[in-house]
Amino acid sequence: MLASDIVMDAFAAESAWLRASAQGGTGLHQTVAELIVHDASLRVEANAKTALTAICTGDTLKIMQAALKKLLKTPTVNTVAARRLLSDAAVEKKGYVFV
Repeated sequence: MLASDIVMDAFAAESAWLRASAQGGTGLHQTVAELIVHDASLRVEANAKTALTAICTGDTLKIMQAALKKLLKTPTVNTVAARRLLSDAAVEKKGYVFV
């Protein structure tokens, strides 16, 4: 279950990023992609830590956690400002922004 959640989050993040890139990589599409990638990376990190804890113990666990920390570098995104930007755009348009 944890592995499938990681794969789904990776797929969703990649899809969002590619769609934003296809739209020019700017504006609200880019903001949504950044939010999706950020949230997915946090979920992937949590699921990976849970999986490692279930699989490894002791020194092996510490080594695997260190490797995970090196591998997963969550992007720093001001999610509050990004979500406010999206909500302001929705309020201004009085509906869904991406129609």
